[in-house]
Amino acid sequence: MFEELSQKLENVLRKIRGEGKISESNVSESLREIRKVLLDADVNFKVVKQFIEEGGDGGNNSALACSHRLCV
Repeated sequence: MFEELSQKLENVLRKIRGEGKISESNVSESLREIRKVLLDADVNFKVVKQFIEEGGDGGNNSALACSHRLCV
C-alpha cells in the first residue's frame, strides 16, 4: 500500500519537475492530483485538506514546499 502511494506521489512530482516553467496552473493541477492520490489511499479528508491548503499558500513556491514535505 505504501509503495503504491509513494509511486503515485513520485509520478505527480516528476511531472511537475518536467515542466520548463512552473505556473500556478501546473501547481493547481499537481495539488489536485496529490489530493486525489491521498484520498484514494484513505488519508483522512481533514488531513488532506490541511495539507493541500498549506501547500497552496506559497503561490509558485508551493510546489517546492509540497515536494519538500513529501520527501521528509
